[in-house]
Amino acid sequence: MEITNYYSVFPDKFVYFVICVALMMLIVILANKLKEKMENGTIIQKLLTFKKERKYELLIGISKRELEKKFPWLRDADLKEAIITITPTGSIEWLDGIWKKGRWEEGIWRGGIWENGTWVNGVWKRGLWLEGEWKNGVWEDGIWWDGVWIDGIWKDGAWLSGIWEKGKWEKGKMWDNLKQKFVDVKYDEKNKIFKEIKNENKKRKANISL
Repeated sequence: MEITNYYSVFPDKFVYFVICVALMMLIVILANKLKEKMENGTIIQKLLTFKKERKYELLIGISKRELEKKFPWLRDADLKEAIITITPTGSIEWLDGIWKKGRWEEGIWRGGIWENGTWVNGVWKRGLWLEGEWKNGVWEDGIWWDGVWIDGIWKDGAWLSGIWEKGKWEKGKMWDNLKQKFVDVKYDEKNKIFKEIKNENKKRKANISL
């Protein structure tokens, strides 16, 4: 009795069957690889890293191309997740984000973290300054961690450490290593040193009690 080969009679169905099996095996292998990577956190890490390395988080009223054309110094600066807008007068206004390094030429800084770089000019409203060189401008408030102050106007804020070369100090606090706390200080132009401002009210009360 002659035995007929089923797949020789239907060669197209045999090829289809082989392709289906191969695809199923490939899907299983890819699914296992994907599961492995997700368990190790590789994919999640890459997605988070991509998000962290984004230069601009949000630009209000201007595109990236227009912004860097108008302020070319931003093109070379290292930023992370910056939120920037433009004032009605056409100045740049930094709302939030991290300035890692580069030259800040002009504009208003309203908040965020300054890691390092050179501040050429502008108005600092508030935020955290970690390190860098301040050439000129107006500091209104915020925390100065370390760096070199070359010139400018300091209106208020907290100074932890660094080098003060010259400028106008209106009021503010400095860290006192001996007392281990911030104290109110004033700048003695004649002797080029900072002096603690004693509390005059406490002095008056002490004299009255005596």
